[in-house]
Amino acid sequence: MKRDCSLVILFGVGVVIFGGVVNVNGDDASDKTTCVLKSKQMLKSVMKSFSTCNKEMGMMNKTAQEYHDSLGCIIKCVMKKFEVLDKDDLITEAMVKDHVEKRIPQSQQKHAHEGLMKCVKLHDDLDPKDPKCKVYQKLGNCMQDALTDLCGVMPLI
Repeated sequence: MKRDCSLVILFGVGVVIFGGVVNVNGDDASDKTTCVLKSKQMLKSVMKSFSTCNKEMGMMNKTAQEYHDSLGCIIKCVMKKFEVLDKDDLITEAMVKDHVEKRIPQSQQKHAHEGLMKCVKLHDDLDPKDPKCKVYQKLGNCMQDALTDLCGVMPLI
């Protein structure tokens, strides 16, 4: 089964979960190294949850098309495991603010919050009952686009 987009989506989910990544706009190599290291650590943690969600959802026995159609629900599952969604499987500005304040350095919080809130407002039609979880996938993709380049490079494992 071909799942070539899984790693990109996986990284996006990691970014969405805000794993303590810092934004590096300067030339300080030490800051960039720290940023990439933290991104790698978070990506590994997300991959573990992604794998767990795949197992819990029985995705290992699905066709490539069935798997592709379920990516939004896998993203939703990972978001739930990282407590990014509330009890109703929704995301709110208060939750975004809380995660940003806890996991992103103060100097970058405004930038992170603004980028993420654009996504939350753009995809405010999350439907927890949608069997394909399409808007969760769109939300994850938007947040990935908003925050992917935090370190200036994509942190590969």
